[in-house]
Amino acid sequence: MVFASIFFLLFFLPVFLSIYGYVADRFRNLVLLIASLLFYAYGAPLFIWVLAASTFLNFYFVRRMDAELERSRLWFRVSLVLNVGLLIVFKYANFTVESWNAMGLWTTGSWTKIALPIGISFFTFQSLSYTIDVYRREERPLKSPFHYFIYIFSFPQMIAGPIVRFGIVAKELVSREFNRKGIEEGAQRFIIGLAKKVIVANGIAASFPITGVEEWSTAGAWLALLAYTFQIYFDFSGYSDMAIGLGRMMGFHFPENFNRPYSATSFTDFWRRWHMTLSFWMRDYLYIGLGGNRNGVGKTYANLLTVFVISGFWHGASWNFLFWGLYHGLFLIIERLFLSNLLRKLPAFLAKLWTFFWVLIGWGIFALVDDVERGQLFGALINPVISASQDFSVWNEFTSEGPSAVLMTLALLLTIFPTYSWWERLVHGSRPKWWRYVAYSGLLVVSLAELTGSTFNPFIYFRF
Repeated sequence: MVFASIFFLLFFLPVFLSIYGYVADRFRNLVLLIASLLFYAYGAPLFIWVLAASTFLNFYFVRRMDAELERSRLWFRVSLVLNVGLLIVFKYANFTVESWNAMGLWTTGSWTKIALPIGISFFTFQSLSYTIDVYRREERPLKSPFHYFIYIFSFPQMIAGPIVRFGIVAKELVSREFNRKGIEEGAQRFIIGLAKKVIVANGIAASFPITGVEEWSTAGAWLALLAYTFQIYFDFSGYSDMAIGLGRMMGFHFPENFNRPYSATSFTDFWRRWHMTLSFWMRDYLYIGLGGNRNGVGKTYANLLTVFVISGFWHGASWNFLFWGLYHGLFLIIERLFLSNLLRKLPAFLAKLWTFFWVLIGWGIFALVDDVERGQLFGALINPVISASQDFSVWNEFTSEGPSAVLMTLALLLTIFPTYSWWERLVHGSRPKWWRYVAYSGLLVVSLAELTGSTFNPFIYFRF
């Protein structure tokens, strides 16, 4: 089940909120856990038993790790093996066997493909956060497996994040405020995220697809790549907004996940703004764990490259994700070597355009798993020859998709150029409260109309 669906919006969420708001405080966690298990079981009923067993075992291992100080490292390693092993088996076993086959290392073997549990990457990173925080003595372990199940399975963030580190919500898992202010703030944030996903991301992707194209023109390739760049941002940041909004409605304060990443002035700046919960997780748990920048320049660069290769591979079991991580890691190293000094000397808008261009190229690596499709796309990007059957200028191809062209222009303005709080001024500010209700209700109605009027509703990060 995804948030941007009619079933979730018109049935699951209203029923859940009605029950959650009606019961006494001491029963709200129980309602949330039951709803979360049903939410996950709706899309993957078989895997919920595997993840539930893993969750219970990890809770036990961490409790033993905290109680038996002389054997804490042993229990820590057992917990790591459980969590990382689960991710490797489900996410990377098929990729490993296929790679062996391609290299002729498994020519006589037989293999039944393993299905991928929904949200396994986010599930694993949150489990590891709990283990590592307790091992480092930064947090105390939870006393009840019930609260730990709430942390792992809470439906707002389980499927696609943001990655909520244990320390951020440790207290709220046990006790949190549920009030009208939180419901209003959360509902507004949820509606903004829904509109970003359904209106902007879906609208752009439907008119400028990057996959399934038989023959590219140069203009079409650049437009499709630009569209994908905006689609993945509005798709994922919209989903994060919805998750943060849902959490706020229930009394949780989830971390922000995006901060206008396409206005970044360098790749270093980009990773302080894009999927921030993943960036900070990788920095605090992996980069620092490897030694960070404490062991010389060469080791620092090796650590950076390792972190970003793993970060890329975390997104999916395919070579394009690994290459995408390597691509970003190399840019970060180049910036540390000399490029950052040059970028700081440029006017800010030029540094933003430079960074945006190379991030755009990186999304071309990320978007296409198939090597042939990726080669055709990049061939068209750099080849100015346009066949007679594709004799369109960039402007003609852009304006031929009228509504989506408007959305692309809006996306450009919202993501690159300085943000003026036009929505705040238009809806909030000194305006009467009824106007706010009208504005958000209107945005919700338009989003629902888009959902009911179209069967095109992809979600890029759902597979991760």
